[in-house]
Amino acid sequence: MLNRSLDFSFKAGAVLALASALGCSDAGPQAAGSPEPPTSSGAAMILTTDDGTRFEGGPMVISVYEGSSPTAQATLNVRAPDGRVYSATLGLAREQIARASVDLKRRPPSEGTGIVSVRLDKEALQIADAGSVSFSLGSARTVSGTVRTPDGTAEFSGKYVLMCWVPPKSLGKAENGTGSGGVERLQDGDFESPFCKQVAHLR
Repeated sequence: MLNRSLDFSFKAGAVLALASALGCSDAGPQAAGSPEPPTSSGAAMILTTDDGTRFEGGPMVISVYEGSSPTAQATLNVRAPDGRVYSATLGLAREQIARASVDLKRRPPSEGTGIVSVRLDKEALQIADAGSVSFSLGSARTVSGTVRTPDGTAEFSGKYVLMCWVPPKSLGKAENGTGSGGVERLQDGDFESPFCKQVAHLR
């Protein structure tokens, strides 16, 4: 169920804020964070809980990492009119990127697990440590899915952004130092490396 934790620091983790990540040269699973959700209508992502509360925000961000476990992380970050922020971070195996069902755990996500939290500014997090999140990718970079916890169900749909991160050598470049989490990675924005070509059809 959703439990309150005053000392839990939730890291919504797949990439830095989208604008920053697009310019970053060394992001990894530990350099995490999803785009700050806008509150305007016409949001890229809408999540509705079974009590009718509507959360809006930026697109789901799916980041794929070469040589990492989990292979990918998907993050969702949306906001309700009352200020509550609904966040999800999902750890995905390679075969789960396009369609997945992951179990919710009270820990950083490994492959096939995830974290869902709800917070209000300056208040404690409420963390779902049981349940599941399922989603599937559609055409035109759309995604839809369901969050199920003991406290209720939420449906979400909207857009997603796919990013791919690889070691410099995969792009024919020399390493410049150690990146976040002890591993240096560069964003392969053109999906030209052998690893990123495997998921390029999902862009």
